[in-house]
Amino acid sequence: MQFIWQSSMEEQTPGRRSIRAGPPSSPPRTDRARISSGTFVKHEALARGDLVMQRVDGSMIGDVADRTWAIRRLRAISQSRVLLVGLASGGSLLTPGDQASATAEDLHGEHLTAFNIAADGTVQMLYPSAPGEQRVCPDPQGDRWSCNLEVEPPFGADTIVALATSKVPTNFVAWLKAHHAKRDAALIPAELGRVLDDDPSARLGFAGVFTNSTREIEKERP
Repeated sequence: MQFIWQSSMEEQTPGRRSIRAGPPSSPPRTDRARISSGTFVKHEALARGDLVMQRVDGSMIGDVADRTWAIRRLRAISQSRVLLVGLASGGSLLTPGDQASATAEDLHGEHLTAFNIAADGTVQMLYPSAPGEQRVCPDPQGDRWSCNLEVEPPFGADTIVALATSKVPTNFVAWLKAHHAKRDAALIPAELGRVLDDDPSARLGFAGVFTNSTREIEKERP
């Protein structure tokens, strides 16, 4: 899924996440995600039975697997350095026209960096915004940050990641700019690991965003 930024004058709050470094780990094999074809010609990438992305073809499965591995790795290295990040919608399924209102809490004057890892492994800068991006998330207000993001294809499981640091992570922000809109999710754990090594107070947080072209998937749930 991709996001269309929508800021609200009523929700100018800050948000972040925190991550921590750990031992090196290898990206996943492409067989860790699989394509499932159904009666209605669905092509869905699944990880441990959970839907990761819809409308997947064989050329994308490696990127989807990289995305799944990267999220697991980030959660592993940030277990004790957690930033409170959430969505106003909770874990509800979102469809085109809906908004994902992401928040980060308890910033305590720290610097916020936020980005999205799309279902297909694409890296998307959220805050600060990517160069030339007209749709921007607002600055944090006090100890809180929030941004309204409208849902559009591709659909599946996205993860918003927020990083809180004691100083501006200049090198990481430069990396995000260079890799914005690229399917480079597998590279993120190593980059954020360096940030956590350099800043012992850095924290990382996550919010999962689940999208679908329609709400039919909810009818399939038990």
